[in-house]
Amino acid sequence: MVRIIPDIPKIRARWAHRASEIPDWLEVPMSDGTVIEYYPKIEQPAFRKAMEGVRKMAVGYETKK
Repeated sequence: MVRIIPDIPKIRARWAHRASEIPDWLEVPMSDGTVIEYYPKIEQPAFRKAMEGVRKMAVGYETKK
């Protein structure tokens, strides 16, 4: 079995915006010459809270009597 391993010393951090505190993605070159991009998993509490509010909303129409 042949395994492709990352070339750790050559990992490159990339930023899409100057305001970003952490890299937006990492480029990791592999031993076979390919480059894999890794993106950090970022929690978005404000978005999650908004989606919970949407789930609680009534959906559909109520008929008037």
